[in-house]
Amino acid sequence: MLAARLSKGDFLISRSNTAELVGLVGIFDEERDDVSFPDTMMRLHVDEKRVLKPFLEVVLSSNRGRRHMMRSGAGTSNSMKKINRQTLGQCLVPIPPVSKQEKLLDTFATLRSTVRAVECSVTTNQ
Repeated sequence: MLAARLSKGDFLISRSNTAELVGLVGIFDEERDDVSFPDTMMRLHVDEKRVLKPFLEVVLSSNRGRRHMMRSGAGTSNSMKKINRQTLGQCLVPIPPVSKQEKLLDTFATLRSTVRAVECSVTTNQ
């Protein structure tokens, strides 16, 4: 159990789920030492001198990243597709310089905020 304990900043990916949900990614952001991850998840060690975790999260959550995960999920049951480190490693991730990744993340945050504001406006005006 201790090896599966999460730390703030751990990069996680769902290795098994339905075809639509397999390969979802996230960064654990809590200051806790009492949480472990299940065997249906993988913790990825990310060399942040090359690629920032938030940048990798955006890339793997993008349409291209999601399509790769859905295509790569294997299994006989539609309700439980699985990916592994090998199929994950086949997902090509662009790695611009870290300074460019930071700028892209800023732009992405602005776009996300704008989309949320528009969604809230549409919801309240209906």
